[in-house]
Amino acid sequence: MGVEGTFEEALPLLASLQPKLIFFLGSTIGNLTENECEPFWSQVTGSMAEGDHFLLGVDLVKDPSVLAAAYNDAAGVTARFTKNLFVRMNRELDTSIDLDAVQHEARWSPERERIETHAAFLERQTIELDGRRFEIEAGERVLVEISRKFRIETLSRELERFGLHRIDTFTDERDWFALLLLRRGAPGPG
Repeated sequence: MGVEGTFEEALPLLASLQPKLIFFLGSTIGNLTENECEPFWSQVTGSMAEGDHFLLGVDLVKDPSVLAAAYNDAAGVTARFTKNLFVRMNRELDTSIDLDAVQHEARWSPERERIETHAAFLERQTIELDGRRFEIEAGERVLVEISRKFRIETLSRELERFGLHRIDTFTDERDWFALLLLRRGAPGPG
């Protein structure tokens, strides 16, 4: 059965399926802020019964130089992704942002253990949208994406608050990425 929709729309549809294993293999969870994770995990566990499993893929904390190279890649792929947000705004929302005035900036925040991607505006921009006017000054930076990185033990403790217990962990040879096999309910064998 294919399900199309937001997490909020799709997760309740899973509640009637038993037993279940939910896959969340991309590191999408890293794009949610700490505040957004609370309702997300509450909804996930609300759709699970005792004994159901969840396989979660996460991007782990690693050397900041590795992250800098990934998010400021020499080929400019990530910069084009950032600029594409404004290409779409121009096309779909009829804004007239000068794309040459938008510069990609991705920086590691050690305090928050995340990459913060900003659009830095090289020139003043005026954006009109739905009858509202927004002024962005030259030099102003707009946060467009976060990409949180995780530590397995810290994340496991956080997920236990929602009744998800880690029963196995799979990592690559460099410990840059992980899959956590989680079980809903009391800790124990899978």
